[in-house]
Amino acid sequence: MRQCKEALSTEEIVTAEVELSTGSIDLSLNREQFEAATAALTQRTLQAIKKALRDAKLSKDEIKGVVMVGGSTRMPQVRRAVGAFFGQEPLINLNPDEVVALGAAVNIIGRLRLGANWANHVTIYSDQTLVTSGIFGIVRHPLYASLIWMFYGATLVYQNVAAAIATTLIFVPAMAYRASREEALLEQQFTDYEAYKMRVGRFLPKVWRDKR
Repeated sequence: MRQCKEALSTEEIVTAEVELSTGSIDLSLNREQFEAATAALTQRTLQAIKKALRDAKLSKDEIKGVVMVGGSTRMPQVRRAVGAFFGQEPLINLNPDEVVALGAAVNIIGRLRLGANWANHVTIYSDQTLVTSGIFGIVRHPLYASLIWMFYGATLVYQNVAAAIATTLIFVPAMAYRASREEALLEQQFTDYEAYKMRVGRFLPKVWRDKR
């Protein structure tokens, strides 16, 4: 059925063979029927757009360009609905399956340009104590861990192979590099940091911890 959905982005009607317990049947579906069946989902997309604008405190008139991200944005009714909402045609010259990976790459390049020594972003507390409570009692870099698994979770939900590859080859190494630079600074500032590293994981919790 996924092939039928994708085909209807360019074809007016598709035919598919459906396997049932009693045998197989041939079904035909046209674009008008498909758009009627997915109209509620299209409206939910618009609701998400409105919420994003509210959160960003922006009006739709302030948006200069709309980039379509994700395979479902190939659907003509989604493009029409988004175009009608913003009063402008969305940008469709980029592969919607690769835009997430491209965005991640741009983000990483921007962070790299901030300077090689990312460790100066670490806050050293005035009393020189190392925070090990809460989530820090499980992993040393909870922010980076959450970002990594958020990216992987998104690639699983949207089944985006390009984003998964970009996350593995670009995003994860960049987060690991940043964490290592911060750890170098923390090792200089805190005498008990080595013991702390032994107890907790870096991005994943350690199954075994020293309880002594």
